Amino acid sequence: MKLLIGIPTSGQPTRPFLDALAKLELPQSVTDADRLVWTGNAVAVQREMIARDAVARGADLLAMIDDDIIVPPDALARLIGALEADPGAAVAGALYYSRDSARL
Repeated sequence: MKLLIGIPTSGQPTRPFLDALAKLELPQSVTDADRLVWTGNAVAVQREMIARDAVARGADLLAMIDDDIIVPPDALARLIGALEADPGAAVAGALYYSRDSARL
């Protein structure tokens, strides 16, 4: 499978984000991986452009990781594993915590 990691950013990613990104593990089912960084102040537009690029590149999977998120090393393996376990699933996501509360 071909994976594209999309990173919407304001241009100032934190050191913990960069460290976590460097430690991401890819499952064996991913045979090709690339990343795309879109910088700006309109996250919705950045996400749209990343999604369009994923389609244009023929990516099988798209992972959006914002520049203020610290993902565990096995995050991609767990999310992709959830998709592989349910062939009818189109989207896998994780719980997102904000500074003021948990949001689903």
